[in-house]
Amino acid sequence: MEPLKAVFQSSEVELRDEAYKLISHLHAQTMLICGEGLENFGNHSDEIKSNYLWSMCDLAERSLMLISRMQTSSGNAKNE
Repeated sequence: MEPLKAVFQSSEVELRDEAYKLISHLHAQTMLICGEGLENFGNHSDEIKSNYLWSMCDLAERSLMLISRMQTSSGNAKNE
């Protein structure tokens, strides 16, 4: 018996909401560095700084992927 393959298609609104949420989180993280200054950020351990910066990169990458999916889905809708 072949495993069931579920296909989930997100609506453009769902993709936009998710991208907005991710970008909002990224904005909040960058504001902590900007608002508190690099001196406060620099006082944290190397591991914390590395993880913090990695999480910002991850949020940015996931946001870009969602935006790409939105552009692809809107392009497909125009072609239909």
